[in-house]
Amino acid sequence: MPIIANLDTFQQENVLYNSFIGAYEFKILNPVPSSQQQNGQFCKLNALSMVLNWLHHTQPDLPKPPPVRKSYGLFQENDATTSLREIAKKQHGSQVGEVYDPFTLMAIARQSGYADLTLITPCTPSDYIETLINAVNAHEAPIVFFDVNVKTGDVIQANGKWEHAAVIVGYFTTKENKPGFILAQWGQYHWCHANDLALSAGQLSLSRQAETFYKFKKNWKEHEAIAEYEPYLLFQKADKVRVANAPTHNGGFRNAILIVSNKKKQHVKMLDNEQEHLFTDYLMRQGPLKN
Repeated sequence: MPIIANLDTFQQENVLYNSFIGAYEFKILNPVPSSQQQNGQFCKLNALSMVLNWLHHTQPDLPKPPPVRKSYGLFQENDATTSLREIAKKQHGSQVGEVYDPFTLMAIARQSGYADLTLITPCTPSDYIETLINAVNAHEAPIVFFDVNVKTGDVIQANGKWEHAAVIVGYFTTKENKPGFILAQWGQYHWCHANDLALSAGQLSLSRQAETFYKFKKNWKEHEAIAEYEPYLLFQKADKVRVANAPTHNGGFRNAILIVSNKKKQHVKMLDNEQEHLFTDYLMRQGPLKN
């Protein structure tokens, strides 16, 4: 998925301009959920962390969620006594932060003080796309699951081999008059064609195979990723080796959309130019985004 580094360029090159209303056809959550970098094998927890902290930021009376890791992350606190990763490891059998099914992710959200959860598994690509658009219109930030190209961030189809999680923060209409989505992942904002995301989500494995993880210095790496992208590490002795537990639930993340919400929050309708201004300001505060 191409990175959105400049909103004006993104709009001019990719978004349909509706001359009837005098605006580009896109909608972005306000405020925009912050995109948190990921350093480890915990993309599902990272996506959950972005949403929980966004909810707490918009409504400070909601519980302050634990950081994704006690020693790392955009939302890291020096006095944190636990983390989402620690909860996953100590209470759900995770080895390095991996999560293999949405039910475990929902349990971690509940243990972090967020019990208003909705898990949706649309049956068709059109229903999947409509569900995400409706969620953004309802001021929700859905967590989605798909195969990703780990080098570029592009949505791909790999039968779940490169299963990943990200947060939908907006949608738009392409110049070809087709829907697209804006996602937060890896400390950046990417965009993709809606149909590509739906097809990738629909071909994920129904049950993940347990992975093997190797630790080199401070970083855990998964065996398949090493073999594909860093094969030289196969000839080095790892500091530690851990094998994940097999998933306890069938179904996996195929077509799954997880929404963490709070029904009490107020929805504020904004004009398109206000959304554009806020998102541009946010990108400027973040500085240049590099892949």
